[in-house]
Order: sequence, then C-alpha cells, then structure tokens
Amino acid sequence: MDHWIERYRRRAEERYRRLDAVLARVNDTESGNDEQKGNTA
Repeated sequence: MDHWIERYRRRAEERYRRLDAVLARVNDTESGNDEQKGNTA
C-alpha cells in the first residue's frame, strides 16, 4: 500500500508544479499587458 501512496503523491506534486508554472506564465503575461496599457496594479 505504501508504494501506491508514494506514487500518487509524486504524481500530485508534479501536477502542482506544472500548475504553478502555468499560473506564473499567466501572471507574467497579465503584468506585461498592464504595463503596455499604462496601468499599474
């Protein structure tokens, strides 16, 4: 049973890392759009 849990944990961590990367890119893109428009947050 421990093997299954460890495998599930690793998969979940990888998914969260990919999600963090996507969210960081979206945040960077939105920040760039605000700067181009002259808006500041």
